[in-house]
Amino acid sequence: MIARFPQEVGKHRKEHTLATPIDDLIVLEGKNPSVPSGYEMLPVDINKGAGGAYLYFAFRRGGESPITDIIIIDGQGTSVPADYKKIDTDLNKGAGGAYLYACFTKKSGYGAPIQDLYILEGENTPVPAGCEKINVDLNRGAGGEYIYLCMRRQGA
Repeated sequence: MIARFPQEVGKHRKEHTLATPIDDLIVLEGKNPSVPSGYEMLPVDINKGAGGAYLYFAFRRGGESPITDIIIIDGQGTSVPADYKKIDTDLNKGAGGAYLYACFTKKSGYGAPIQDLYILEGENTPVPAGCEKINVDLNRGAGGEYIYLCMRRQGA
């Protein structure tokens, strides 16, 4: 029941207080995936404890168009909401469970740009101050540990 960040929680928040917002989000596959140049990988397997493919979120900072919101949709045939782009990797790939997909938007009106992303492990893990938890267990229906994506917006 811990929050897993790219670095230790307190240190991470201090170092990234003025970080450039995130402008791209991808899902990497493999036990030791190759991280594209300019991307940071969150170090927790999205399928942890559920089997299936090793999957990791990775993001890039910079660019002129920051991400303003991230959602998780459920179902293979689920429509992607207007203004959102779907990442075409099932977040439960090979593990069974619900078909879950991350979607993001860069449109204004969805909130301040997203500055940091974190993985929360455990159903009742406290959300760090200034962060928003996307309240969808990324292992829903697959067994495994409770895994949630958490984000911190610019200015939070």
